[in-house]
Amino acid sequence: MSNIFPRIWWYANSDLLLDYIEVEDNCHQDLIANQTQNATKINNRLDDLQIAATQDNLTRVYSFDEPNQPQFDSYRLVQNMISFGNPSMFTAIYDRKSDKKKVDNPQGAEDYYQHPKAFIDAANPKFLAVDIYPIRAEVDWNNPENPYTGIQVKLDKMLDNYRYYTEQCQSHPDINYVFIVQSFGKWDRNEQPFHWRSWMRPPYQTQTMLQYLPLCYGVDGIINYKTTSWIKESYADQDNDDYDYAPVNIDYSASTDGVPI
Repeated sequence: MSNIFPRIWWYANSDLLLDYIEVEDNCHQDLIANQTQNATKINNRLDDLQIAATQDNLTRVYSFDEPNQPQFDSYRLVQNMISFGNPSMFTAIYDRKSDKKKVDNPQGAEDYYQHPKAFIDAANPKFLAVDIYPIRAEVDWNNPENPYTGIQVKLDKMLDNYRYYTEQCQSHPDINYVFIVQSFGKWDRNEQPFHWRSWMRPPYQTQTMLQYLPLCYGVDGIINYKTTSWIKESYADQDNDDYDYAPVNIDYSASTDGVPI
């Protein structure tokens, strides 16, 4: 099974025949109904971006972040609308064992639903980018084999995903795949003492390891989600004082707020 997961309760009172189920949002409907107009708008926007990139350094454009199943075909449609010569499109996809993508499986098969495979099958992407961020505030550095929070256990799970994506892309040689590595953390300044919330910025030596480790899996590229610091979360409430903190600190005065340097 490589796409959405419908469940049907059948009481055997009659025959039941099911061909397929479509899940569609308004964006997908518009992409299909107005393909010519949308293709023109997309390529005009890409032309404008290339003109603005005076150093000729625009190679890819990022689309909707971490799409869900009903958005996979929209990705395929937009990707196919991009004219030859314009930058290709890519996006990040949840890893196959993300808590947000787990599916209950009464049969016990580990591969009952594979989110990245569903994306490959439905979207036919030219690029596959996976964002796995293993370093969180609760990581246990002193007990690395802790089955829930141990740093080695976290890294082993990440590497298991790396192996999986390598195998997927080997069976799809036309796909370029990149790993989006963790180089940031979220610094919570809402209450004292200030602390890491959710993700923790990896220590520098750990960051070095995370940066180079994907090369062992033959990736086509490595991307950092963020490299500059003290960027307030755009989706945060006005009263929320959370900041993304990354290796390059563009506001040195902010370091007085207790962030480990």
